[in-house]
Amino acid sequence: MAKHAMWVPGYVAQVEFPGNTRLRLVNGVAWTDVTGLRRGNGTIFRGVAGQNNWFHFAIPTPVIVADKRARLDRVFVFYNAAAGARRSGSSL
Repeated sequence: MAKHAMWVPGYVAQVEFPGNTRLRLVNGVAWTDVTGLRRGNGTIFRGVAGQNNWFHFAIPTPVIVADKRARLDRVFVFYNAAAGARRSGSSL
């Protein structure tokens, strides 16, 4: 099967549990505890210590590539996390 690559910019991130119980405002900007702070090609979220959250990204899904049904082989996630942040179990 032909290789096919796609990129999704980080500004499309959607948080599963928005609001001030799990997220804080970013730099005092209103609603950033709900939408995050969109910057360039990414989004900044500020979490509450001791809380967890999920972040969702729309992934373009081609059905047919080079006249054949596409099959997902690999997914890479690139991110930066401040000191103290950690990744929990993944369903990937």
